[in-house]
Amino acid sequence: MYTSTLTHHRDCNHFWDLEEERNFELRISFNGFLLQGTVEAAMSMTHSPGGCSIGPMLAFSRFVPSDAGAFKLPSVHYHHEISAAEMQEAFCVRKQKLLHLFQQRKASPRDIDENGDTIMH
Repeated sequence: MYTSTLTHHRDCNHFWDLEEERNFELRISFNGFLLQGTVEAAMSMTHSPGGCSIGPMLAFSRFVPSDAGAFKLPSVHYHHEISAAEMQEAFCVRKQKLLHLFQQRKASPRDIDENGDTIMH
């Protein structure tokens, strides 16, 4: 991948030294039995050459039993007896089942089990 950065000349009125960019982020999480999940609130503010931006975020992750929804899908582990093609097929099957659960709203990528693990853990 190739990237480049263009800036104005130091004498230009539009010049902004990248060292002058300022970021601030505040993130707070609440979880508990009454919520049946975790609520996360965050606020980020950035002041840069393009101006000032404020980015609020509010997210909820629900607690689910580790034997429910997407947590019931079998994990795909590498074994030296399994060929690359078999491993790829196992991942594809798991992915399709997971997408089906998401579409049916029986699971969410943000679900957390009683151990605090997500389905990606």
